[in-house]
Amino acid sequence: FPDDKETLYGYEGLLIGDVELDFFSEGQLGLIRDFVAERGGGLLVSGMVDDAFIDTPLADVLPVELVRSTRLPGQLQGGIRRGAHATGSLFKPALTTDGEFANALKLGSSDSENRNQWQNLPALQGVYVTGRAKAGATVLLEHPELQYQRQPLPVLATQRYGSGRSVSLTTASTW
Repeated sequence: FPDDKETLYGYEGLLIGDVELDFFSEGQLGLIRDFVAERGGGLLVSGMVDDAFIDTPLADVLPVELVRSTRLPGQLQGGIRRGAHATGSLFKPALTTDGEFANALKLGSSDSENRNQWQNLPALQGVYVTGRAKAGATVLLEHPELQYQRQPLPVLATQRYGSGRSVSLTTASTW
């Protein structure tokens, strides 16, 4: 991963998936924030982003809040690492109203065909628990059953951040 702004700003987007905090230096985390905010780059964070990232520049950029696992309700603690845990179960993400109208999620030419296509996709394996979507973020897909603070867990959320955009995809699998 680049250590300098000039190299990083040569990219248009970053995809980060299932990495641990010690993969990045503090400076690199700041570069990621600046890449999105100043450069206007895109950031997709997919999979696990654990609570080690709380209070880091990456947490600032994400469209979802990160919550310490010890502050989660018991049924959400431990996540997919706990075998038959609810967060590791197969599920079909639900399109939100915003998701139904998002061009990136159009699978059919009409609204009814799009909904039908989404309902017929295979189930996904597991979700990584984050907090709620941040104010100003848009949730496009949510978990059909699991909730945090009486709101469905966000599965796919996006937000503008400075001049750029960030996206969080919290599934443990994709199609």
